[in-house]
Amino acid sequence: MKKYSYLILCVLITSCYTLPQKNKLYQAYNSIDLGVLGTQKKTIRKSSFEVTGIPFYRNPIKLDFTSKEFNNQNYKSYQNFIETSTKKEIVTYNDSLEIKPNYFELKINDKVSVIDAIDNSKYNDKVKKYIYHNPEITLITQIKFVAPNKVLQYLKQADALYLQTKENNQSYILIYKGGKIIHELNSSELQTFQYDISSFCWGINGTRVTGIVGLVEEGELCKNRTVRNPIKEVEKRKKEIFNNY
Repeated sequence: MKKYSYLILCVLITSCYTLPQKNKLYQAYNSIDLGVLGTQKKTIRKSSFEVTGIPFYRNPIKLDFTSKEFNNQNYKSYQNFIETSTKKEIVTYNDSLEIKPNYFELKINDKVSVIDAIDNSKYNDKVKKYIYHNPEITLITQIKFVAPNKVLQYLKQADALYLQTKENNQSYILIYKGGKIIHELNSSELQTFQYDISSFCWGINGTRVTGIVGLVEEGELCKNRTVRNPIKEVEKRKKEIFNNY
């Protein structure tokens, strides 16, 4: 009996430190930009992202870029986006096509620069305060999209891609070739049909919040004594100190 009790206890302890891994991205029902803040709204029928803030990325943020062939599942997601948005379909697909069309993925590679931009930059003071008081806020860190032919020509030449905010508070994807910018891609030129999010982790020293120190994907917990909800954690620690007196 003791053996079984020990096994059950191990399962319970393990479950406290792991979360179910999400193996696919969220369905987008309207246009979504990489690097924006918001909350994931879930209903019985669908889950949608509500944008609540747009950080200012003064310095370019490195992105990972990949191109993949459509399959039935991804094309169905793209059609769902077209049906619920104001965009016109620019990609057609079926299994019989010898050369299948591609979609593209962009993912924030340099999370350290994102954290630095939000946590330390004077441009994002209000954004940081908002995240502090609303720990459920998440960041769009990955998108799947298609684009018109004129954009595809630039993407095919790309050596590197970066996310940056310009003076008009509009974020652009900068396409580089040979160390030079060959195109500044506005998000309005993209048809983003899937996305993924990451959550913020805060550092705490005693009962003092030190700032944002990490970004974790869904299925991950904040590590090294960092927390999602800094206000709740500080209150908890203050109570523990009070009770020890």
